[in-house]
Amino acid sequence: MLAWFKQLIQPFQPKVGFLSERRLDEKATGEKEETSVIYREGASGKIPDSARQLLEQYSKIPPDDVEAHVYKIKDRGFSIRPYPCIGHLRFLALSLSLHPRYPDVLQRVKEGQSFLELGTCFGQELRKLVFDGAPSNNLYGVELVSDFVDLGYELFLDKKALQVTFLQADIMQQPQLGRPELEGQLDVIYASSFFHLFTREEQYELAKTVVSLLRPKKGSLLLGRQMGTVKPGNYPLRKLEERELWRHDVDSFKQMWDEVGRATGTAWLVEASLDEEELGYKGNESWADPDMRRILFAVHRL
Repeated sequence: MLAWFKQLIQPFQPKVGFLSERRLDEKATGEKEETSVIYREGASGKIPDSARQLLEQYSKIPPDDVEAHVYKIKDRGFSIRPYPCIGHLRFLALSLSLHPRYPDVLQRVKEGQSFLELGTCFGQELRKLVFDGAPSNNLYGVELVSDFVDLGYELFLDKKALQVTFLQADIMQQPQLGRPELEGQLDVIYASSFFHLFTREEQYELAKTVVSLLRPKKGSLLLGRQMGTVKPGNYPLRKLEERELWRHDVDSFKQMWDEVGRATGTAWLVEASLDEEELGYKGNESWADPDMRRILFAVHRL
């Protein structure tokens, strides 16, 4: 295992990620009873210090107004899609900035490289990049639920200033994201809580799509985190998805990328680790299983 994955890092908090990139059964909107308990448990969750700093210093929201402002947006988002990660305020964890590769990614974007987030939700990760010095015109966010993008502007009060390109697209149906000119033009793609929302075959196809979007040169990068397991296989995403979805361990994730490489004529270095941080079973017993873990990864083109 590479040294950077041995570092002790702060626990990530789940965010909505690509849940919003797929149309879960529409009846989920009418079944808030299923997620209401989870929502109430996190309804008064603490706003992370990093998110508070972003809202106060980037968005210029007075400190005394931050909580009311956040809760208002959270409630509106939850009414659109009753995702527990919205109810828990976990979308404010700013997980990208906690990834061991974040300093490198930030520097690359500062130097003019392009960055795209799949399943951007409110665009909070992109705002963190901008706050940390990345030019917003190098950033892209893909989101199926356009209302989330609109709420992001309201949350961060930057409609006139932000130059991020937001794309409303379903990557399963639109591999080029509605922008053919992006094919082969992206340097970094971030996919948090993304692959685990698909079957094994769908993940394989989506990984090939990621390859087609990244620049065909050494150093192009996919990074992220998601639900993993010590026993790779199909698992139901209880209360949110009716069918079974595939979860990886480190070996199965690497194997998938070996298959992707052979299919696309490319080669990839996969760095990955499995741990018991926030996507483990403890603390998530109402919907998780005992074998669940977090898988953290960075996939580099060779």
